[in-house]
This record gives sequence, C-alpha cells and structure tokens, in this order.
Amino acid sequence: MSARIWAFGYDPNSEGYIVVKIGSAYPIDREHDDDGYCIYYPPKAIIYTHLGTGSDSWREIKTCSLETETTFLWPETFQMYFKNVCYWTGHEQHKELHVFEEQEEQFIGNVIIFFDPVDEVFHDIIVSVLGGNRLGSRDDSSKAEISLSKYTSSPLSHSIIERTHSYSVWAIPQDEVSIRVKKVMEGLRADFGGPEIEPHIPIVGSIRMTHEDMLNRFTDLQSRFISVFKAKVARVVFRSSYYQCFPLLMESSFTTQNESFEYLSAPYIQRVRLLLRLHYGYLTEEEKKKAEEKIKILDESITGMSVPITRLALYKIDYTDTTLKSWEKIDEYSG
Repeated sequence: MSARIWAFGYDPNSEGYIVVKIGSAYPIDREHDDDGYCIYYPPKAIIYTHLGTGSDSWREIKTCSLETETTFLWPETFQMYFKNVCYWTGHEQHKELHVFEEQEEQFIGNVIIFFDPVDEVFHDIIVSVLGGNRLGSRDDSSKAEISLSKYTSSPLSHSIIERTHSYSVWAIPQDEVSIRVKKVMEGLRADFGGPEIEPHIPIVGSIRMTHEDMLNRFTDLQSRFISVFKAKVARVVFRSSYYQCFPLLMESSFTTQNESFEYLSAPYIQRVRLLLRLHYGYLTEEEKKKAEEKIKILDESITGMSVPITRLALYKIDYTDTTLKSWEKIDEYSG
C-alpha cells in the first residue's frame, strides 16, 4: 500500500499505542475508461496496535465509511489525537470525473475526518459547518488552509454538527423497471450477500445540511426540475468501492450541471455520473467475473434497457451504516 498519511496516538488507560496508515492499494490512484473518465480508487487503511502487553499487530480495517455513493473522503494532514480519537484535515473528491473537468473539479471541499479506534469507523465533518471555505482545487489549498489548533476542545463538541446530516437525491426508475432490476439485485445478493438496495440513480450525492434547510431546498427544486427524462443502460461496470461495487452505467442527455442542482448542492457543485447501483460490497476479481455472468443469466437483455425517470426521492443517509437500515426516505417528488 502506498502511504499518503499517518496518525499516531497513545491510550493511557491501556498504556498502548496505535498507528493508522491510510493510502492507496495501487501504485496510482486512478484509471481511465474508454469514455474519457477518470475512475479513482478508494482509500485503504491499516492499523497497528500495541497494547502494552508485549503483543502487537498490523491489520487492515474497513474504509467504506470514507466514502459516499458519489465521493471519497481523503485525510491529508494529521492534526491531533484527542481523547482516544484521531483527527485529520482532508478533502472530499469525486469518484468519477471526466478528464476535461479533472483539474478544476476533482476536489469538492475541505473536511475534518476522525477515527475512533474502538469502533474502527471513520467519520467526517464538512468544514463549512465550522466556518471553513470551499476548496475548489488543490491549487487553491493555500488560500483555504485549515487547522484544528484553534479549537480548545474537540470539534465534535460543536452543537451544529449534531443538527447536520448527510442527504442524497435519487432518481427513481418507473415501477416496471424497478421490479426488473430488483430481480437482478436479489439474485446477486443470494450469491454475494450485501444489503437490500432500492433501485436508484444518485444525481446529487454527499449533501450536508440541517434537516430544515434540506427540505426547503428539495421543495424548491421541484419547481425547477424537468419532470421526466429517459436513460438507457449502456453496460455493467465494476468498481473497487463499497457503495459502487458494480452498477449499470447509464446513457442520457440529462445532466446535473444546471442551475437547479447547483442550487441544491451549493456550496459544493458536483458532477455526478449516472450509475444505477446493483450491489453494495467488496468483491474479489474472481467474484466480479462470476457476478458478470450471473447478471447475464438473470437478465440477458439488461444492456440497452430503457430507464424512464419520473420521480425524485430525498434520502437521509448514514454512510457508516453499511446495512442501510438507518437510511430514511424524507420526501419524494413525482413529475
């Protein structure tokens, strides 16, 4: 694993040390597909624990909590180890981005990332919640430098964080298409496990707002949104991240690069590639090949399938919950 950042801490209760190493599992952090898109690889993390008993070990820990459906969260600078929690400043970046937009739009914004060694889950706080600014690109980082040194207590003590949640806006296929897709999902889940997923295409992901602000913006979006658009399945694609394991890549004239969605996702304007998720999880290369064959058996004509979209749904999402049991539909709009 090529390291990008480390963290170090000492637990006086156990008289032990921890070291967290986060980086890429590959020599490079991206690949390019035939459509001119950069596909970014997810972060990988390992932890070293020495509990003061003479025993020590390195082991890999799950990093699905360092992603949303459409973005990755990358720690950059280790700030402190405070009350058994590691803190980094870092950034949020797209999972997929066209090469023409890569230099300008790869990084969405600044985040604070923290890790509790007890539950081994990463959490994040968007910096604007704490009064920070948008980071438009890496070249702007000197203008938007952030530090936790000004906080005399843990950043988690700020009450605004408790009122801010993660949201996503989904395009929901027509019922007959959803039924067809669910049959494929059920077959894949029977072979590879994973949570039950509602068929959907994330069109604005990774939104952090208060509940009231989010509802107001979603309500306003309804008067701006073109009520119906059509998409078509281009092909099945395979990815390395948990929330983008193997989706259906869609072809459509629809784009999130318009005034309606900029308003909804401000201040972080996002460029989302249309992908209909079939499965959440981690699969080996051999399992991916089996999954591809399974999809052909379950629905041999799924490539080329027309996917009319007539509904938008607003979901409140906890990305640390990989079972999806806490994911909640807040509102829905039917054109």
